[in-house]
Amino acid sequence: MASVAELRKARKRMEALPAKHITVDGAGAHITNLSPAVQERESALCEAGRFVKRHVYDDAYGAFAKTVLCSDAAASDKSVLAGCPPMDMKDVHLTVGRDEGGSPASVKIVVGIINEAHPNNPNNTILAAVCPCEKYNYDDLDAIIKTLAPQVKALLTGGVLEDQERRAVRLLPNGDYRALCTLPGPKGASACRALCV
Repeated sequence: MASVAELRKARKRMEALPAKHITVDGAGAHITNLSPAVQERESALCEAGRFVKRHVYDDAYGAFAKTVLCSDAAASDKSVLAGCPPMDMKDVHLTVGRDEGGSPASVKIVVGIINEAHPNNPNNTILAAVCPCEKYNYDDLDAIIKTLAPQVKALLTGGVLEDQERRAVRLLPNGDYRALCTLPGPKGASACRALCV
């Protein structure tokens, strides 16, 4: 067992992590800066040897060879900014979705990195925002997403570093149909394919 002094030092280090910095406003509580929190999680996966390279497949189910790095020129490409980098670009797969329930009742926006063995484990996600509510309300979800949209855009523009290489972010929004239609951008069935942040 560690001494009490060592445990206090470890707690201070944990509190200083980017994923622990939050802001509270009228929309609820949300992470202050999403990019460093995602970078922190992705770096921890790489250091532990748990980063799993995920493939993107063509129509014949052949994996695309990923050889192109995300550069400043690529970061201005509209497909990269929309979270859909070219198939041959090295990337990190990121989900943004919602979770509801708990005690007290709340709606949560969670971010996960798919590039790991068990991405849906709650311990492997980043809690990006929480809004307490008695009944699930898509207007509340809209307010939370509007506070996170600039942070997601910054993440898509800046990419993520992996082994000193900048990689694009492939964004995979998830949730039910109404939640996906609440996202900023086109409404209706195309909303889940064309996220505009």
